[in-house]
Amino acid sequence: MFRIIVITIVMLAQSAFLSGQADSLWAIWNNSNQPDSLRLKAMHQIAKKITLFKAPDSAFILANKQLLLARNVNNALYIGEALNTQGVSWAIRGDLDKALELFEESYKAYEDGKLSSKMSSAIYNIGNVYSKSGDKEKGLEYMQRSLKISLENDNPTGASRCYHGIGRYFESNGEYEIALSNYEKSLNLLRSLKDDRGEVTTLISIAVVHKLRGDYIQAVEYLGTALTKAEAIEDETNVSYCLNNLGNLYMRQEEPEKALSNYTKALQLSEKSQDKEGIMKSLMNLGNCLDEIGRRQEAVKRFKESLVLAEEIGNKQSAAIILNNLGSALANEGSVQEGLEASLRGLSIKKEIAYEKGLGSSHYGIGRIYTILGQYRKALFHSKEALKLAQANGNQSVIRDAAENLADIHAQLGNYSEGLAMHKLFILTKDSLARQENQRALLRHEYEYEYAKQVLTDSLEFAKKEAVKDLEIKNQEAVLAKQRIGLGATGGGLLLLMALAFAIYSGKKKSDELLLNILPAEVAEELKEKGQSDARLIQQVTVMFTDFKGFTALSEQLSPKELVHDLHECFSAFDKICEKYGIEKIKTIGDAYMAAGGLPSPKITHAEDVTMAALEMAEVVELRKASKIKEGLPFFEIRVGINTGAVVAGIVGVKKFAYDIWGDTVNIASRMESSGDVGKVNISQATYEFLKEKPDFSFKYRGKIEAKGKGEMAMYFVEHDRRNDGHKY
Repeated sequence: MFRIIVITIVMLAQSAFLSGQADSLWAIWNNSNQPDSLRLKAMHQIAKKITLFKAPDSAFILANKQLLLARNVNNALYIGEALNTQGVSWAIRGDLDKALELFEESYKAYEDGKLSSKMSSAIYNIGNVYSKSGDKEKGLEYMQRSLKISLENDNPTGASRCYHGIGRYFESNGEYEIALSNYEKSLNLLRSLKDDRGEVTTLISIAVVHKLRGDYIQAVEYLGTALTKAEAIEDETNVSYCLNNLGNLYMRQEEPEKALSNYTKALQLSEKSQDKEGIMKSLMNLGNCLDEIGRRQEAVKRFKESLVLAEEIGNKQSAAIILNNLGSALANEGSVQEGLEASLRGLSIKKEIAYEKGLGSSHYGIGRIYTILGQYRKALFHSKEALKLAQANGNQSVIRDAAENLADIHAQLGNYSEGLAMHKLFILTKDSLARQENQRALLRHEYEYEYAKQVLTDSLEFAKKEAVKDLEIKNQEAVLAKQRIGLGATGGGLLLLMALAFAIYSGKKKSDELLLNILPAEVAEELKEKGQSDARLIQQVTVMFTDFKGFTALSEQLSPKELVHDLHECFSAFDKICEKYGIEKIKTIGDAYMAAGGLPSPKITHAEDVTMAALEMAEVVELRKASKIKEGLPFFEIRVGINTGAVVAGIVGVKKFAYDIWGDTVNIASRMESSGDVGKVNISQATYEFLKEKPDFSFKYRGKIEAKGKGEMAMYFVEHDRRNDGHKY
């Protein structure tokens, strides 16, 4: 029975490749009159180059045909190559123990044939298996051995592969500079070898490290280079991989629609090239993105399609990850029991393949589902396991999530002291992650700032040169005029010089005023003094977003001139209110208005100032609405959202530079606005903590409300407490 199945698979493999290059290779293999070395080379090409990554099980069988002939004619090279192909086929299918066994046999065959460059390759593969199995230190040791052999034998191909593997080790350890150094060495060798495919792979690895460092600009730059080269050489697999990585970058920057577009393109390419691994990854990414934006049924569908492929190609690690994500999406959709079953299956597979790194996230997901089901004892067990594993491997995100879940569980069980301890751990870890994100934001914008500073310096220098040039021209004109009208024109010359001086003074005054319109006064002064302005992390800032309800519908009822006039009047009033309360207008985005208090210099009343300004803005819009209703005209309504926390602040842009702020604090302020009600000022828990003792305000707790991309968040409506005679607006 087994023999019949094997023959059937081989026949299917043969029929699948009887075209083009594969057709001619099969002809060579099937011609027993051809030299054995040529036949072995042909089968090696079929098994490894054509079949391996598309159908690893078929490649194993084809390599076995190669192995039988190679052993029969005692060809050490192709014995080793066949064993190596079989090892890779098991590695692709997730069985690393079998892969390791075959790679060790492959090494022995190469050693018997004294094939040093191939020995280096086998040692590298052994190291790679150890790394993927979790023994990274042993993996590094083998890769360094392989590198030594490659360098001693002047083997740039082997050395480039080793540098790449060593880079991966340091990347996984978070030692990004060392990782980049090794990847760059690999890249230089690949370029000297004109190995385009290898170059694309390494460019992607460099991009991933930049992404991990938070330097998204560099990440996009390297991915763009990789994508261009991959498209030029028609490497659809790596084009798809680049698009998936670009999608991941957009997800990190909370731009899910752009991520969705890239994942969809990646999927289409992988389907075109029939790359099952690529299709699986694209479907998984699509599922994650759809789940993030609340399209849960579509997410579940994509995860299930991805899971079928992962199981079909035998990739157990990916299957386990997909099951974990599927379980979460099902629970979010309302299919809680089905979600629990998927998550438990995922955990079981991770234990089976000793995927230690992923156990914590599985336990957390299962704990969360048991919490939803109200089975708090089981939820407690899994959440504790998640916390223990996350603390052991330093996974801060899982520590934060598990601690939050445990705080909730202990509260439900009446374990208030344990719940308080977990809540404190949650807050501590959340703050730590926020600080890390702010540091990444600083790195992310470093390139932008340096470039913008240089452009600004060049612009100031250019303006200075133009002023000098104008003065020289005017002086020359004055000299010519003096020569024409003689010494009697002294008074006119003095008037001309006075006019020139006034013109220069007036120009400077206008440029200063323009700068102050664009930038905060302190930042503008810093620019004038130093020719640059550094990005700053400011720990306590209150950020406000406003948005007009029905703006799109209104734009259909009013002429463009009327619409812009109304918008201008509102925003002009907002500008005056910001000036009144000493807060900075950051920017307008269409019909949205963004401002912040507590920057560029810290200010202890930032939360109070911004909230007072927000309430006054809401009243301005309400008064305009009443007036418009009386006149029978269409009107604006407003939502306002506020949040308090740390931001990174600085200048962005090149030609039209602007002062801007970044960080999760800004994202949450935006969510407060979109989660609010018309005519209301909606504030976060963080802002409430700053205001709750202030007598000028009254609050209405709204409970925990789902905020897009942030989960449930505590929110409050704030109003001016008119029982106090403090501020009037």
